[in-house]
Amino acid sequence: MPTTDTYNRIMEELASVQLEDLQQMIFHALRRVYPAGLTRAQLIQETAGYTPEPTENLNNNRHDRKNRAAIAAMLDMCIPVMSTSGEAGYRLDVDPEHLAEMVRELEDRRDTLNEKIGAARRTLLKVRELGRNTIPAKIPEKPVQLSIFEVHQ
Repeated sequence: MPTTDTYNRIMEELASVQLEDLQQMIFHALRRVYPAGLTRAQLIQETAGYTPEPTENLNNNRHDRKNRAAIAAMLDMCIPVMSTSGEAGYRLDVDPEHLAEMVRELEDRRDTLNEKIGAARRTLLKVRELGRNTIPAKIPEKPVQLSIFEVHQ
């Protein structure tokens, strides 16, 4: 994405927002490489001062969890930190089309999560009906269908 006066002005406005220390570190690291991004490991290097081993599962890394929580809080404050495609990481992005795509992806995740919630509710009702010690002897050919009234009890 080209760096234009408009994007530069937006970045300056975002830089003036009061953020917590970790959020500031993340924002300034991403701003420094804008319009590129940083991988999760690079962001750990920026915020915690070390590079995780390439074989480390970052999902279990406490610094990565802190970074993700800070980024989620930044998004709540309308700081446009987006996940990068390809390599897992983040970038600042003020392109309306990219932000609209992020909204669509989140809506798709929400729909999938709602389906899982429905399945969990149906399972809960079945366990309540048959008891806690009931384990199916075989997998049913079709998903169990319950009425909306039963699902929301």
